Amino acid sequence: MPRKKLTRFEEINSFPNVFQDREAFQNFQIPPHQKTILELGCGKGDYTIQLAKRYPQNFYIGFEKKGERVWRGAKTCLDEKISNACFIRSDIAHINDYFPEPIIDEIWITFPGPFPKDKHENRRLTALPFLQRYAKLLKPNHIIHLKTDHLGLFEYTLDLISQNPNLELIKSHQDIHNSPHNISDLDILTDFENKHLKKGKTINYLAFKLKNSTF
Repeated sequence: MPRKKLTRFEEINSFPNVFQDREAFQNFQIPPHQKTILELGCGKGDYTIQLAKRYPQNFYIGFEKKGERVWRGAKTCLDEKISNACFIRSDIAHINDYFPEPIIDEIWITFPGPFPKDKHENRRLTALPFLQRYAKLLKPNHIIHLKTDHLGLFEYTLDLISQNPNLELIKSHQDIHNSPHNISDLDILTDFENKHLKKGKTINYLAFKLKNSTF
């Protein structure tokens, strides 16, 4: 492993805004705030950081398993003194270990792996097994946002919502950068999004609700 990466992994252990196990996070006291918003697969924390700057009254949590990406997001927050954000380094499969109760107001899923093969359907972050996990940590009737360059994942999620009575579509928009819309916060660009746009890919967005905590 490159020395630079090893150094960053060591630094993460001392960052006060990074949590790498359930007990440490559950002992953390989230400052007073209006909403708690979670970004799943946050990468370098582009959405987490920019939303935290834009809405200082809220608290933001980036969830990501890759340590070097977590280091970048957490380091930016420390350098820029962003106090209303933190990061959890873990696999999303373990998300309910960190949030055993419904304390989350919104979820952002930004450019997740699409897993296009049918045999990998349950690895998609909008597949039913993951939605069942999110239902346990979301407050009632709160929103999940999906931003993706992958049309197949976008259409898959739309179909899933239309077929499940416990899911309700709020907004849906294709090619958000080349057609008019009035949807807030889509102007924030992630590192992945910039790369996709340079390749000429279109970016798609949808928002939906989970009506019940179990389904």
